[in-house]
Amino acid sequence: GEDLFAHFSEISGSGFKSLKEGQRVEFEIKQGPKGQQASTIKPL
Repeated sequence: GEDLFAHFSEISGSGFKSLKEGQRVEFEIKQGPKGQQASTIKPL
């Protein structure tokens, strides 16, 4: 698939919001100011 911008504020959950490289997630796509971006990111 194509790469999408993902801002840490869109990661669901409490505490420190970060993802590991290669970590599987599920997300929605929304239109941001510079194009499509990941939204409501949920680590699996």
